[in-house]
Amino acid sequence: MSDSGFDKTPIRKEADLRFGNELKEAVEHINQGIIITGPSHSGKTVLATAITALGLASRDMITEKATNLLPDLALGGYSTESAQFQKDTQEDINRILEEYLDRYQNLPPILMVDEVTPPYIAFLNQFVDRINQFYSHNNMQHPRFVWVLQGNEPIQMLEGDFEAFHSAYQIDLHKKTADSTSNNVGYRVAAAQTNILKNSLGEGIFNDFVNLLQQQI
Repeated sequence: MSDSGFDKTPIRKEADLRFGNELKEAVEHINQGIIITGPSHSGKTVLATAITALGLASRDMITEKATNLLPDLALGGYSTESAQFQKDTQEDINRILEEYLDRYQNLPPILMVDEVTPPYIAFLNQFVDRINQFYSHNNMQHPRFVWVLQGNEPIQMLEGDFEAFHSAYQIDLHKKTADSTSNNVGYRVAAAQTNILKNSLGEGIFNDFVNLLQQQI
């Protein structure tokens, strides 16, 4: 109880990002494409966001606190009917990537595709083709993809007909201990901000990752 007689609501701390070897693995294997698997609350989206943020930094595209741009597309919620999926995702692809061109005169070198579930696998080849066409139209190298697979047993997706999964490097995460003073949203926002990510990793490691990405992509 405070002096005024009212309980104070605890202030959530700034998300304190912690990565194991998985971020280094992703940077080193980015040219294969990356697949991230694991149960809910294992940090899949946070890791993928950090990878894409490093990609932006490698192109001097610095994301700040007020920046809402994240180089990703989440498939959850799209229609699983082919024609409607193609129409809706094409509109969103164009909108998201045109925002990058307007702000940075550049496109993200790494794109995350989140919330990948079995109903969408059949559409992914065309989905990637449309993204690559956007990059080609703007005379830019095609992006590397980070795929975040949902579900505890992704084997049917990995062994399906989507060829990019067959050559991609897989990172399997484990459920993390809950932190009552923060949340997944807070961690993800932090991972997307250049200064927070740099502070969390340490400037030396951050710069090493950025330099390695510059050499590879």
